Amino acid sequence: MIARIIVLVFDTCIRALDSNADELIAALTGAGFTHLSLQIGKGTHQPTTLLKRSNSTTAAGAGGGGSDTKSTQTSKTATDKKQSAGGGGSGSAGSGSGGLTIECFDFRPSLQSIVSESSLVVSHAGAGSILEALRAKKPLLVVVNETLMDNHQKELADALERERYLIAATPATVIAKLTAYCTSISGGSAAQQQQQFKPFPGMCRLIGTVYRTQSTDD
Repeated sequence: MIARIIVLVFDTCIRALDSNADELIAALTGAGFTHLSLQIGKGTHQPTTLLKRSNSTTAAGAGGGGSDTKSTQTSKTATDKKQSAGGGGSGSAGSGSGGLTIECFDFRPSLQSIVSESSLVVSHAGAGSILEALRAKKPLLVVVNETLMDNHQKELADALERERYLIAATPATVIAKLTAYCTSISGGSAAQQQQQFKPFPGMCRLIGTVYRTQSTDD
């Protein structure tokens, strides 16, 4: 069974994950994850350290404009080719690393299918991304972009974390938060893993929860 984690974040967070590649891979594989999908988007950082921990190399970078997916990969083993073909899609970068298959891509027309087959979503803290993951009833860890002006992402993420709808992190804490989550779910069933979070309450109730929390904070 595929146990996928999809990461939809910004450049600073990708750097943090890449800089702690060994710790990240150990935490994910220890919790039973088999696939890691990284959306690089418009970021400039290619997660080379994560990819070097595998038997694959990228033939092109993942940043910048142009086509939706520019990353390609050259696999050194037949096993890696078979693993990458399962989830990479055309033009994606796939790699096998200690039982973890890693793929990188820039953009896809729709993320619905890959989110639906993921066991954990790691996302930036924008309201739209949060709602998409919660509607899909997926465990969610959001990473706040601290460089934004008038940072409503932090207010939203902190409010929803207090209500146990998600886990909130920053680039500086994302590895620790991911490791703690992986430790907490090791050996548990999918139902037990989901019990850490409140179920998605619907759009109106969710907005009401955030509004009440922010009013109290003010």
